[in-house]
Amino acid sequence: MDLVPLSGKLTSLAGRYAKTLFDLSAESKEITSVAIQFADFCNFIKSHENLHSLIFSPALSRQEHAAVFNELSQKLNLSRILTNFISILAENRRLNFIFNIQGIFQELVDHNESLSHAEVVSAIPLTTSQQEKISQILSLHLSGKLAINYKTNPAHLGGLLVRIGNQIIDLTLANQLNHLANAMKGNA
Repeated sequence: MDLVPLSGKLTSLAGRYAKTLFDLSAESKEITSVAIQFADFCNFIKSHENLHSLIFSPALSRQEHAAVFNELSQKLNLSRILTNFISILAENRRLNFIFNIQGIFQELVDHNESLSHAEVVSAIPLTTSQQEKISQILSLHLSGKLAINYKTNPAHLGGLLVRIGNQIIDLTLANQLNHLANAMKGNA
């Protein structure tokens, strides 16, 4: 697997942990299930304020952190790989990196599955047929699978703003009016 696009992230501490979890998951052919469980686990932590503050509490010992996460792993029925991984994070006092690790791990999973993410922002909500048409157009220009997140922003006035990775295609009316205003200032 070519990881050049992720090479910078993989050299960070969180990236090394994420790559290790990815390799373990791939070896046991559990990449998809571990990715789903890890995302659900991180969302669970974020949605429970007390648990979130407990993770970052330096007052707990390594053993107490490990005990909390072992209990959570059992209650959430996490896989053995993810349970062991989280225990290692707790033992090594790396729980504060868990959200970064999960993000990089998800990027590795997406890269492995040739999945691209796109965000389409419109001034008003798009109909299902409009969303399907946009999906068809984007699929023609991208290889692999595509996951599109649709949002609205009335400030765009009309048109679309499309983000794919670090590429932005701004076809909004607000942007076109801004260009027109700048052009008129240059001719005055």
